[in-house]
Amino acid sequence: SPDGAHVAVSNTNSHTVGMLARNGITGELVPVTGSPFAVTLSPQGVTFSPDGAHLFAVNNNNSGVTVFSRNAITGFLTPVAGSPFATGVASPVGISVSSDGVHVAVPNASGNSVSVFSRNATTGFLTLVAGSPFACATECRSACFSLDGKNLYVANAGANSISVFSRNETTGFMTPISGSPFTCAGRPESIKVSPNGNFVV
Repeated sequence: SPDGAHVAVSNTNSHTVGMLARNGITGELVPVTGSPFAVTLSPQGVTFSPDGAHLFAVNNNNSGVTVFSRNAITGFLTPVAGSPFATGVASPVGISVSSDGVHVAVPNASGNSVSVFSRNATTGFLTLVAGSPFACATECRSACFSLDGKNLYVANAGANSISVFSRNETTGFMTPISGSPFTCAGRPESIKVSPNGNFVV
């Protein structure tokens, strides 16, 4: 979690999310009361909102995103009303939240696309943005927003490439930038932006 208090783990085979309290001095992890928490089917990735208020879990086998409200003290997770939220495309496998917490991106491996949601910061409710899902190359498996929130990067494992989008910070609409997708080495499975924002790895 952004405050360093909790660690979340997606448990694919048990269809749950594990929540652990972290000792900031020793690094020791202890399951929080109520953990693990049930999701729908085969979570393939988890991430927190930048404010730490919500946890998102991608359900690979039902093409949805389960959203939980997080108790910042206890780590207890409560499903958000309306959850899970459908991506509209098969096999979502990763998730990223923009630094302002406004938009959530979910790459769909079988659908060769990325679904983008608007997030209600108070309730955690997700709404697909107009135009979503946005086409990527083959088997996109990971996504990451730039630190300034202006771009979205998607790793296309099946196409050995990276799709890059320009993000409308108000609507969430994604527009491919000139030259996208960009070629890289074989089967990129994960993607990150460096802490200074200058590099994509």
